[in-house]
Amino acid sequence: PPSRRRTTTPRRTTATRSGPTPRSPTTASAPGYEGRLEISKPWQGPEGRLELSQADGVGLSEAWVAKGLTVRFRTGGERFKPLDSAHSRKLKKWLQLAGIVPWMRQRIPLLYCDSMLVAVGDLWLSDEACKAGTNGPSWQVTWTDHPSID
Repeated sequence: PPSRRRTTTPRRTTATRSGPTPRSPTTASAPGYEGRLEISKPWQGPEGRLELSQADGVGLSEAWVAKGLTVRFRTGGERFKPLDSAHSRKLKKWLQLAGIVPWMRQRIPLLYCDSMLVAVGDLWLSDEACKAGTNGPSWQVTWTDHPSID
């Protein structure tokens, strides 16, 4: 009967997903975050600690390290060619092949020199950055105190 009809719209009782909670750009793993890593100044964040030390063998060339390295995190679509790899692939694919759990892929620190990705944590070094300046010392990246990635 008409007298029993609701005159107001019922409230929605099911939750809707509005997406992830936005993070402040000062949160280390947030897109847009940038930190610095220098030979004399390690980087420290909730994702661990990054340090540079002189490598006995292959490492980032002195020329790349001297320019200064920026610490960033994945935003999606990055391409990377690890040392001695035949070709580049999307970083997402390298992380999948390495068995990195999906929830940690966004939390691995990426090292950039200018706009070039030169290292992925201490997992991989860029082929180009390692071969760029073979004269002189080279540097290795050490990533410690981080959550488990596999």
